[in-house]
Amino acid sequence: MKRAKSFTNWPRRIRFTYKRRFHAVFEQHRERHGQPFTVIRAILRPERGVEAEVGPMVRIRFLDGTCITAAWPEEVVATINGERLRVRA
Repeated sequence: MKRAKSFTNWPRRIRFTYKRRFHAVFEQHRERHGQPFTVIRAILRPERGVEAEVGPMVRIRFLDGTCITAAWPEEVVATINGERLRVRA
């Protein structure tokens, strides 16, 4: 599966709209598929724990209090700057 672009290829201003439920497209966190979540914040620039080549990520929390510190956009983002995020299986 092709992942989202690296930070260097993203526009300076990014506006996400989010899915209502977690969509596990990778093996990691597969048990969370379909669960509702709350967005804590988008990670739009490289920081500790998120390397520059992976691109923007999203910090989320599930109803049971479990947090994912760097969810892939493919798992939680519906649109980026008004364009639908396409996920290839």
